[in-house]
Amino acid sequence: MAGTIFLPDGRDWDVRSGIFFWALDTLAEQVQDQDLASWLRELSENNVGLLDVKQLSKAQQQDFAISAQRLPSLARTALPEAGESFYDRMEELAALVAES
Repeated sequence: MAGTIFLPDGRDWDVRSGIFFWALDTLAEQVQDQDLASWLRELSENNVGLLDVKQLSKAQQQDFAISAQRLPSLARTALPEAGESFYDRMEELAALVAES
């Protein structure tokens, strides 16, 4: 099973579901917009493996992007045993979001 985040510029981030849902749950804790946080939690709780960032308002997209760029450092702190491949996937998402 996998999860995918579709970015506004047409690129996507496709990862195993465990990585995807960790990212969603962590983003829900990090974003400032409470509606966005609730939506992210709802996706995770219902095992919805797709997130289309284009569905968000511009302000929510920016909030999402800022929070996603924090994921690599959060992953290393919260999950020191996760390993480099996990951290690499967080770095990949952060880079994709920064470029979009």
